[in-house]
Amino acid sequence: MDEKQGINEVLEELTQDDMNPELIQDNKIHFRMGDDIYRVRTANQKESFNATNHKNKIYIRLIQEDNTLTLKQLKRVLKDKKSIDVDKLDEQADKLEKELMQVYLSLAKKKNSDKKSIKKLKDDIYRIREERLSIVIEKAELLSPAIEHQAQDEYYRFLTAICTEKLIKEDKWKKAWKTWEAFENDGTKLPYLSLGKFTELVFGG
Repeated sequence: MDEKQGINEVLEELTQDDMNPELIQDNKIHFRMGDDIYRVRTANQKESFNATNHKNKIYIRLIQEDNTLTLKQLKRVLKDKKSIDVDKLDEQADKLEKELMQVYLSLAKKKNSDKKSIKKLKDDIYRIREERLSIVIEKAELLSPAIEHQAQDEYYRFLTAICTEKLIKEDKWKKAWKTWEAFENDGTKLPYLSLGKFTELVFGG
């Protein structure tokens, strides 16, 4: 597993086997909130560039503040003061991932008539995935205060604000938020729902 953790990896894990391919068409996901229809779309080059600039500004601001830690510093603090070895969590997750692949391979070799063995293997898959997901979430929570992760999360939030659109009338869409500030000040569930759909699109598209 790489260092990039946070909301993006957790959402990837949560949606990994629950993707509905029919919902993802032309690099967009449509969804409903109340009586309104929205969609998230992939970002173009200019939007990605602007989001990267936003992420870099957040990173620079955070690194100059007191009481902030880089990922490397946070890992060291967790290990020295809390006896939590994040690298070992990675190793455990990697081991479970390899174990999961072996179970999938075993399942692929089973005949449809061997229902008892198939059920056991499917139960094993569920158990291993749940165990691995638990580790991924634990690591995400532990490392979420790191400067790199805060900046990365802001990157996805910024893109979500840009790439969420609302259906006005047939085939006519407009941005759900006119500005980044409007997105930040939105007290409804729409920003969270849009973020989840956008991350789903990024990892599933």
